[in-house]
Amino acid sequence: MENYHVAEAFGLTKKKNLSIFEKIKIELLKVLRKRTIECVLATDMALHSKHIGQISSKLDYFSQAPEGTSFIQFFTEEKNNISKFDLQQEFMNFILHVADIAHPAKPWEIEIKWSNLIFQEFFNQGDKEKSMNLPVSFLCDRETTLIPKSQVGFIKNIIMPSFNLVNALLPNTESLMNYINQNLDIWNEEDMLEIKKKEEAQKKQEIKVAIDEDD
Repeated sequence: MENYHVAEAFGLTKKKNLSIFEKIKIELLKVLRKRTIECVLATDMALHSKHIGQISSKLDYFSQAPEGTSFIQFFTEEKNNISKFDLQQEFMNFILHVADIAHPAKPWEIEIKWSNLIFQEFFNQGDKEKSMNLPVSFLCDRETTLIPKSQVGFIKNIIMPSFNLVNALLPNTESLMNYINQNLDIWNEEDMLEIKKKEEAQKKQEIKVAIDEDD
């Protein structure tokens, strides 16, 4: 999907009324294209653990740097064997990936809107898979997936570790963590309501079965 999206995007820029790069020198365009392709491909969730590992290890390593040493200076020294270009790309990839999954770091009215849109897409996929007698993908079965529970897990296991790293890199992003914590509290409340509804429905079913057996 990521390959398709970035290929389509560059394909569109070849059209006359969309040629936004026509005045850029070819050398710069090659760099821009390379940067863009790598960033878009990096939004694949399959690479999430890789991003977290790369940034975490660099932050841990940077903690050993002499006072007053800049991040770029420290990691582009010869002994660390990494170019400034590659280091920039690594952080660009990480930041765009986090931005791609960042709806829990926004006010609740935005978080709930995007969550509903995402799950509608998932459920549509699940419906299609069922119609084709294919195994239903994770979180795509509208009959068994509990949105609040899945969002609690997503925020705890994916969003919080990601934004803790963002906050370490960019200290002025603390407000995003506030939204994340607020949204997690709301999803926990929603999850408890779902559990209560499920328990009540189960009790009603048990009573109905008992009444039917008595009859």
